[in-house]
Amino acid sequence: MNLLTTLQFMWLVHTLLSLTLPKVSPFQNLCKYVQQTYHIQQKFLDHITDSCRQHFKNLKIMTMYSQYIYSLMLLTVKNNHLFTPNSKINEHRTRCSNDLHLPIANLKRYTEGSYFSAIKIYNHLPEYVKSLASDQKSFKKTLKSFLCQHAFYSIQEYYDFKG
Repeated sequence: MNLLTTLQFMWLVHTLLSLTLPKVSPFQNLCKYVQQTYHIQQKFLDHITDSCRQHFKNLKIMTMYSQYIYSLMLLTVKNNHLFTPNSKINEHRTRCSNDLHLPIANLKRYTEGSYFSAIKIYNHLPEYVKSLASDQKSFKKTLKSFLCQHAFYSIQEYYDFKG
């Protein structure tokens, strides 16, 4: 980082995010806000550095998409009574029995909403992260570490990740 010190970089990223994050209910669909904020964040950081991904990893700063995943997963784990695990739907023990049941839905608005997205994102978490869901403190720490380590630049990149 030749233009800024590490502390200045972290302050700028924090300031940018705090100015652009919406004040909405956690169950509202934040995808539109996340995309807009991420593009602002990325344009800003592209002016400072050539490749931001390594800086996000080195400084352990989550990208906007990682922050969205992180917030949604914490909300999911804290409100696990609102979600049905596959083990309650199917009595047979399968490799997906610890995943959450994804309801059948035809409405685009529902499938793009936070509830549906939370289930899809949770089901795509690595097993070592999902296994800690009952211990919120460990889950939070491990999830944050995982997201900082990979610095996802889109939700699709998260889904494409094979870890």
